[in-house]
Amino acid sequence: MKSVLVFFIALLGEGTLLAQVPEAFTYQGVASDLNGVALPNQNISLQVGFFHDQVTGAPRYQERHFTSTNALGIYTLRLGEGFVVIGSWDSIRWESKPVVLQIEADMSG
Repeated sequence: MKSVLVFFIALLGEGTLLAQVPEAFTYQGVASDLNGVALPNQNISLQVGFFHDQVTGAPRYQERHFTSTNALGIYTLRLGEGFVVIGSWDSIRWESKPVVLQIEADMSG
């Protein structure tokens, strides 16, 4: 019984070593004006930057999205699938450093 338990623990550990970085992931936010009022049913553009450690200098990767908000002002993006501005998705070192996300929005679309 003890050897079976050790086998399963080793198997679980092996699975974490084979984990892969996602090619994209979902991000949701609420678009609002300067007073915090949600902007429903509006076309917006967003620029998303990925930095290591802190938001200084040029991002490792940056992409642009054009989308619309729903009736509650909520938008949904697939980060990693936008229009590339700088760098490449593969240049983000997810495993070695903290990754900081910066979202810039143009509420006029």
